[in-house]
Amino acid sequence: MNETEIVTTFLQKMAEHDVETTVAFLSEDVFVHNMPVAPTHSREEWKQRMLAYENTEGAMKVQVLNIAGDGKGNVLTERLDSFLRNGSWIEIPIMGAFTVKNGLIVSWREYFDMGATKGLSEVEPDGS
Repeated sequence: MNETEIVTTFLQKMAEHDVETTVAFLSEDVFVHNMPVAPTHSREEWKQRMLAYENTEGAMKVQVLNIAGDGKGNVLTERLDSFLRNGSWIEIPIMGAFTVKNGLIVSWREYFDMGATKGLSEVEPDGS
């Protein structure tokens, strides 16, 4: 798979709540920063964060609106992530920046309006 296919597949598996397959796309020392939420610095740390969200969130959809790779491992995504809560979908526009090396995501940064996430979960911006 090329860099954009890796990121697209990763996002699809994340939307399917397939945590084990999702973490297999990440390097051991992956840096993940979903701003303004506190960053994680390893695959295991990110996995624990995702498992915490798994306990609070319902269905999720990821719609990739635009994706661009530079052929050197850098991938930018423009997405609309949607979360089902109490029978209604909450949509959050997100810009993502990924770095892929040797077939694994080594860095992933997300930019979104935290105000748009109100009511999604009980997980606080500091990750607790």
